[in-house]
Amino acid sequence: ARDAVAAFRALDSLPDLDASRRYMLGHSMGGLVTLAALGDLGVDVAAASIWSSMALPENSPELAGIDVPLLVQHAAGDATTAASGSQIIAEQWRARGGRVELYLYACDDHLFTGEHFEQAIARDLQWFERRSP
Repeated sequence: ARDAVAAFRALDSLPDLDASRRYMLGHSMGGLVTLAALGDLGVDVAAASIWSSMALPENSPELAGIDVPLLVQHAAGDATTAASGSQIIAEQWRARGGRVELYLYACDDHLFTGEHFEQAIARDLQWFERRSP
C-alpha cells in the first residue's frame, strides 16, 4: 500500500493533471492494497473500484474514516477469491455510511473475460465519470 500511495502522490508532479479526477482501481489482492491506500489518501481520491477482492476483517482499520465512493465487482463463481469477500466489503462500507455499489457477474472468471470484462470496464468508466466535477 505504501508503494500505491507513493505512486498516487507522484501524480501531483504532472503539470496537466486534473487533481479532482484521480481514481484508484485494484484487482484481487490489489483490492486490499487499494483499500489500505484509501486510508492514507482519503478525499484526494475521487472514487475507487475493486474487482474480485477478498474480505477484510470486520472493523478493519483500512475502512475507518474513508469517505471515497467505492464500486465493487466480482464473479459470483470465482474460485480464487470468494464473492462473499466483496459482499462483506460492500456491507461494511454501507454500514459505516459509505457510498458503494456492488455488482456480481454470472461467471467464474477471477479476472473477467469477454462480455463480463467489457461490462466491468464500462461500469468503472461510468462510475468514475459520475464522480467528475
